[in-house]
Amino acid sequence: MIKCIYGHIMNKFSIIIIIALIVAIAFYRSISPKVVDFGSGKGSIICFGDSITEGYGLRMADSYPYQLGLLLDEAIINTGISGETSSEALLRLKKDVLDKNPRLVIVQFGGNDLYHQISYKVTLANNDSIVEQISKAGAVAVLLIGEAKMLAPRYLEGFREIAKHRQILLIEDAIDEIVKDPGLRIDDVHPNARGYKIIARRIAKVIQSLL
Repeated sequence: MIKCIYGHIMNKFSIIIIIALIVAIAFYRSISPKVVDFGSGKGSIICFGDSITEGYGLRMADSYPYQLGLLLDEAIINTGISGETSSEALLRLKKDVLDKNPRLVIVQFGGNDLYHQISYKVTLANNDSIVEQISKAGAVAVLLIGEAKMLAPRYLEGFREIAKHRQILLIEDAIDEIVKDPGLRIDDVHPNARGYKIIARRIAKVIQSLL
C-alpha cells in the first residue's frame, strides 16, 4: 500500500515538473529576441565573387574579405576569382561554396558579365540561381553589388528584385565612395587597400545582425 501511495505521489510530482518545464520554455521563447537560424550554428562565412572579392592587384591581407574577418573576429574564406563571370561562378558553386558547409555567403558577380557583353537577363538569372542554391543548402545569402554605379539601372533593379523575392540582404552602396574617389582605387574599377577597408566596414555594419 505504501509503495502504491509513493508511486502515485511521484507520478503527480513528475507531471508537475513536466508542466513547469513546458511553461518555462514557452516563456523563454516569448521573451528571447528572434535571430537568424543557422541550423547547427557551425559553418563558414564565404565571400564568393570576382576580382572585387579576390582583391585584384593587392595582397590577400588587403582584400575586403580579410579585412571583414578582422572586424568580425571571424575566419572568412575568400573564393573570389578575377575576371570570372556569373556563368563560370555557377560551375564552381558546389565545390568552392556549398561543399564547405557555409552559414553565410556574400555573393558578388556582374561586372565581368557586362564587360563580356553577356545579357543582363543571364546575369540576373545566374545570380538568382546562386542565391537559391545557397539558401537551399541552409545558409544565408547576401548580395553585394560591387559595381552598382557602373552597371546600367536595369541591373540594379534586377538585383533588388532578387533580394526581395529571395528575402535576403542586398548591399548596393558599399563601393560607391571608391568609384567616385581615385584616391581609393588602383585603376578605374578596383579598390586599393584603403578602399577595401571602407568596403569591409560597410559590409560588417550590415551583416552583424545575422551573426
